[in-house]
Amino acid sequence: MRCAALLPALLMCCSCAVRADSAAKAGAEPASLFDPARHMHVSEVEPGMTGYGLSVFSGTKIERFDVEVISVLKNQMGARHDIVLIRCKGQNLEHSGAVAGMSGSPIFLIDKQRRERMIGAFALGWEFTKDPIAGVRPIEEMLQVPTMKREVDVAKPQTTARRWDALPTILAVLKPEAPQAINVAAPVDRAPQLKRLSLPLVASGVSTRFLDTMKPRIDHDFAGFTLLQGGGAGAPATAPSDAKLQPGAAIGIPIISGDLDLAAIGTVTEVLGDRVFAFGHEFNAEGAVDLPMGVGFVHTVIPNESMSFKLGALLHVDGAIHSDESVAIAGLLGKAPAMIPIELSVTGPQRTAAQAYKFRVVRHPKFTPIGCSMAISAAVMGQSQLPQEFTIDYNLSIEFENGQKLDLANTSTSLTQAMEIARDLSVPMQLGMENPFAQTYVKRITGRLSVEPSAKVAIIETIQPAKSVYKPGETVRVFVTARPWKGQSLTRPADFKLPTDLPDGQYALTVGDAARHVMDQTRYTPYRFTANNLDDVFAVARELTSSNSRTLYMRLATQQEGLSVGRTALPKLPESKRRVLGQPGRPDVLQYTPSYTSETAWDMPIAGSVDLEIIVARDPSKARRPASSEMPPIIAADAPQQAPHPRQPPTEHAH
Repeated sequence: MRCAALLPALLMCCSCAVRADSAAKAGAEPASLFDPARHMHVSEVEPGMTGYGLSVFSGTKIERFDVEVISVLKNQMGARHDIVLIRCKGQNLEHSGAVAGMSGSPIFLIDKQRRERMIGAFALGWEFTKDPIAGVRPIEEMLQVPTMKREVDVAKPQTTARRWDALPTILAVLKPEAPQAINVAAPVDRAPQLKRLSLPLVASGVSTRFLDTMKPRIDHDFAGFTLLQGGGAGAPATAPSDAKLQPGAAIGIPIISGDLDLAAIGTVTEVLGDRVFAFGHEFNAEGAVDLPMGVGFVHTVIPNESMSFKLGALLHVDGAIHSDESVAIAGLLGKAPAMIPIELSVTGPQRTAAQAYKFRVVRHPKFTPIGCSMAISAAVMGQSQLPQEFTIDYNLSIEFENGQKLDLANTSTSLTQAMEIARDLSVPMQLGMENPFAQTYVKRITGRLSVEPSAKVAIIETIQPAKSVYKPGETVRVFVTARPWKGQSLTRPADFKLPTDLPDGQYALTVGDAARHVMDQTRYTPYRFTANNLDDVFAVARELTSSNSRTLYMRLATQQEGLSVGRTALPKLPESKRRVLGQPGRPDVLQYTPSYTSETAWDMPIAGSVDLEIIVARDPSKARRPASSEMPPIIAADAPQQAPHPRQPPTEHAH
């Protein structure tokens, strides 16, 4: 009798799966995937109902744990978003409590007809709970999440009548807001909250010290994730090749794969035909996405006082996630989106020959920059930790999907915490992804890096001008005293030729490193950081990455006012034309202060900057000279910039 009663339900379930599969192949979302024979409405749930859940606690084996309904929390996670509150038993949950990585574990309840029907996904919990109590996201909400891929902008050059100011994006990378200070003396507010379970973010192939350096950035860019050190999935005997995505199976979303693996681990809730639903909460809450997904492997569950977690890994990719919403992630089995290949050759103090590293990074506005930075950091620190003091020479080639290519060659040191690599990588990526014309991702990164176990950098100590007063057209000579790291100070001249038509007056002259030069460029030439099309965007990227740490930059700021039209400077317009162009309603016209620059090559990176003043006079005898002495003063340098911030590749030490 029991088998006879179940036969119609099984036929209905198969029919639902066939309808879902047919709709997926036809390229359309079905009207409804909810099957009353398999799925249960929240309105049917009553306290005391019992059932079971499915999840992986070791390897790929799906195992049961018992559940009992405590209550239904109405509008708990927002209007019309109810949560079923359950108590769990079995699989050591009495000891571990809710486990990060169980997100998505399907929960089945036994109804009045003794049918086992899916109510939803194990998805929410409290920290520091003594009992294994959790919240279940209703399956009727999850099945409404689209599974089909939605088209996004194609990376083709486009034009627009409106000028785009790229400076906010650039400054967000170069000068991010400092985190707010925490009052350690103040009591910590730990009001209990039912919230989404954290997702384990498991890194394999890296050291503990590497993870320590990465944690601040992970915490900044991956809210709701727990960074863990893991290992590979093990031998085929413990990681069967035929494991597949099914209700209760572990599911992984790879951020990086290859010589470094970084993947988020959760659980599959439901599979209908080719359609997959998981987590019972968001991954990054972005709506339409295109992320790879695959079968996961669980090494073990680690009980923890705050929140226990699964230690897992990704076995293989088997499809794509196309929706990332507050109630679930959803996608299709089969073809996975392409990832970005990174191939690097690294030499260093511990390497007798160049070591080759290969990575693949996910295409994603947030995860691509951090993934590329982590891959390069992992390659540099591949065989041994970075020395306390280091110099990195790098030649990188970044190819973009729209055909643009950037070739980067520079030197970075421990003094600036590899700030140059951060700027050269992060700025072009952010500009390519965040511009309003067409989103374009990195297609490939290749290059060579060489690590030396010393900080080959000279720090500017003082600047001594040869004199204070100059005629237009003369050459300003300054003597730069710099001290190589742990070396003796040395003094070298640097020259700046003044324009022949420079008006008489007092002028500011800046002598400094590449970091100061970049920031001054954003101040004095704002028109260089605007764009009217995608080609302009990459011109901006080249502008930012063209400075070199082995160059001393000098800049003379004038007292004039210039206008620019688009990216073209018009520094010497007649007043009548200035008035015409400067009228309101011209978004492509900017006012700026013209300046002149010169460059002096050094044999090592140079750091620090100095601001000084000079006097320009056609008749130097009539110029107002400094009253203090006949010789211009020796001016002390500002400290070189150090750049620990969320978007830069981290290094081992700050100096």
